[in-house]
Amino acid sequence: MSRSGEDGYILASATISMIILGALATGILMIAVGELRRVRAEEERVQMMLLYESVAVLTAAELTKEPDARTLRFDDARQTLSIEGVSFDVSLEWESEKLDLNYAELDMIETQAQDLLSHTSHVQALMSQVETARESGTPIRLIGDLSFEDARVTECLRAGFTVFGGRRRFGEGVDREGVFDRPTPGTRIRLLAVEQGQDQMADMVLLMTGDRFDPSRMMDWRLIDRGQLNACG
Repeated sequence: MSRSGEDGYILASATISMIILGALATGILMIAVGELRRVRAEEERVQMMLLYESVAVLTAAELTKEPDARTLRFDDARQTLSIEGVSFDVSLEWESEKLDLNYAELDMIETQAQDLLSHTSHVQALMSQVETARESGTPIRLIGDLSFEDARVTECLRAGFTVFGGRRRFGEGVDREGVFDRPTPGTRIRLLAVEQGQDQMADMVLLMTGDRFDPSRMMDWRLIDRGQLNACG
């Protein structure tokens, strides 16, 4: 091989090597960038979940007080909270006032379901699952564990049913319209919290303990879009 041929071969080999190394470097860089984005997204998700947990803790702590002694009023079961500079709109429901799918009479469940659901097939599917759970001795753990062809059905059922049992007992001498009463130990409350300006919201069920230093236990937690809330199918 002539000298010029050798030089050409060396140059071609070097060029190919540089191309391969460049491709490898680009691939590694893309993987690193993708991993960094994933880590940042996970950090943001964890931070948001911690903020929602703080909303739940603060809300539960305020609810252990008599209504007139609260810093947060929860007029008409609604309140705006600010935590770490982030504002949340919070609304409350008495989860314990809903029919319990695990313990209520079957005819009461069917009647309530007929009021909530527009399709007879969905009512029949609900009753079948409730009856199967009772026959097997396995309680329904979460409303979300129920199975329907249309996922919106479970969202609709949350408006009138629970699986956490109990009925709330009223506080002492508080019976004013628009005032969210003081929960007694064992009461379940549904708490909906959404960051202002965002579509995603936290849907939580709290068990109230009556202990002002440890006021609640989280029984159910999920993140949903606003449009999913009570979206009857």
